[in-house]
Amino acid sequence: ERNPVVFVKLAPDADGLYRAVSVHAAPVAVTAPEVLIRGRVSYSCGSTGRIFCDRLTIRYGLESYFVPEGEGRKLEQARNQQKLRIVAAVLPSGRAAIKRLLLDGEPVYEEPWY
Repeated sequence: ERNPVVFVKLAPDADGLYRAVSVHAAPVAVTAPEVLIRGRVSYSCGSTGRIFCDRLTIRYGLESYFVPEGEGRKLEQARNQQKLRIVAAVLPSGRAAIKRLLLDGEPVYEEPWY
């Protein structure tokens, strides 16, 4: 299937950042503090055939965030330096949304509740 939906089990590492633990074609059970997030495979080294692939590019719908004009460059630079983090809310269905950005651990913007 082209761009299949997958479910990625995430678990916190020693720094409290959530990292991928496993990828599944259907939802699987998780136990706290694990989280199951839904995404779409956008690239796979096995996308042209049934070969083993140890790398997938998955889009979660968390790749874009709109900021006030003129402030994007600073955040892009922080992202490139791995200083930018996101806090996301994940529904039981696996769908996720960005709730706030953190720059060096401090909130930059916070999404409204509506």
